[in-house]
Amino acid sequence: MIFDYVSNVADNNPRVCIYDVFNSLLASPHVADLIERYRAGDADAKKQLPAFLFHATFGGKKRLAKNAQASGLVMVDFDHVADADMERFKAQDPLAAELYKD
Repeated sequence: MIFDYVSNVADNNPRVCIYDVFNSLLASPHVADLIERYRAGDADAKKQLPAFLFHATFGGKKRLAKNAQASGLVMVDFDHVADADMERFKAQDPLAAELYKD
């Protein structure tokens, strides 16, 4: 499976994310620092994190809908879901409970 990534949410020039790049980004001390800052309440740190674009590749072109080639994968963002609603969702679906452990 090939997918792209951008260095942060403001970056509109996606690059192919090969295995080594993926692993190096996940292991990066800079990324770890940004995650810790975000967890400590620095909302701007999240905007500086790399973003993986699992849903599409862009063929080396700008990150625009007209350039997207769908990967067939779907992403779901639960950041805005209240804890009680998330717990109810996990209680109804064993797979969700396994995937969304705290």
